[in-house]
Amino acid sequence: MKDNKLLIKVIGVGGCGCNTVSNIEQQYAGTLGDNFEFYGVDTDFISLANQSVSHKVQIGSSGIGTAKDPMKGAEAAQKSINELKSMLQGVDIAILCAGLSGGTGSGATGVIAQAAAGNPGCVVMASVTLPFYYDDQKKQEAAKTALKNIREVVPVVLPVQNGVGIEDENVPFLDVLRATDRNVISLLEMIKVITSSASTVSLDFSEFLNVASTPGNAMIGIGEADGEQAVSVAISLARSPKNTSYGDYSLKDASKLALVIMGNGSISYKQIKDARTTLQNEIGYQTEVFNGLYVNNDLANVKVIMFATGMNDPKEMSEPIFQTEMTVAGPGDQVEMGFLSADDGYFKGTAPAYFEGINYDRPTFLRKNLRIEQ
Repeated sequence: MKDNKLLIKVIGVGGCGCNTVSNIEQQYAGTLGDNFEFYGVDTDFISLANQSVSHKVQIGSSGIGTAKDPMKGAEAAQKSINELKSMLQGVDIAILCAGLSGGTGSGATGVIAQAAAGNPGCVVMASVTLPFYYDDQKKQEAAKTALKNIREVVPVVLPVQNGVGIEDENVPFLDVLRATDRNVISLLEMIKVITSSASTVSLDFSEFLNVASTPGNAMIGIGEADGEQAVSVAISLARSPKNTSYGDYSLKDASKLALVIMGNGSISYKQIKDARTTLQNEIGYQTEVFNGLYVNNDLANVKVIMFATGMNDPKEMSEPIFQTEMTVAGPGDQVEMGFLSADDGYFKGTAPAYFEGINYDRPTFLRKNLRIEQ
């Protein structure tokens, strides 16, 4: 922080990440303020030249991309580490955006995160996009590996899967791709509100940083509603699958939760009480909640932003989702589930049935990674 002014840098890594940052800068830069800066980092000079993002950093020496090889993406970032450190100088919050279907985003994001973490007090977060559920298996596996590697160096990672939450499949394809920007938009709006708005109930920026620094699975979402139950409805929308980051996570597993409520002066005590009571029943007993209420009489509706972190230990993400041995009769008896695909948990000889990115042909005990004991 310089002269009591926070510096937030939003950094797109690779083609997908640069598209996200370019789009967000075009739409929101004018309302965010000059303490938000936007960067694009890529190995492909043609793709980078065609981006509208204000600041551009080409990494590596070839300029022709990575041919979807994450190792080449990481090597390119290491070769250009001095340029990357210069880009990250003075940053207080670095929000990295990347798609995990290619090589630059998958390979360079972790290197950039480590460089950003070298700034004292810097908080690093990442919003990453996973492939469509119908993409080929090789791409799916590569994305899972990239996500695991990024989680090892970035405390808070917000993954969102392409296509999840799209109700009308006849919408333009570009709208589907832009829907994955919502994680970053939600983060930026929460930061802007906390740092630039007068509050009735204060959510200190230090409290936000506390939440944003808690490792584990994370989710963020925005909800907006009006009427007598506007606060409760907005909170419900904020945690709905179509408005939150990808992942079958439960709020009961969250260690920390930041809640921002925005509305006009007519928000009643009963609305706040009912909404918080309902939320309290849904989160874990040990979940620490930081909330802020921001009153603006120009607002017609109630808007809620919910940011939860520390949902399970990141080490759990490195464990295989499917395990061939499970206890079924007693502590010492094991059975091999030979009728299931060891790769994805669906029945052999059939294709997996997906809904919103989740394979429901996989039995519940496999989807939730449970052990069966008698």
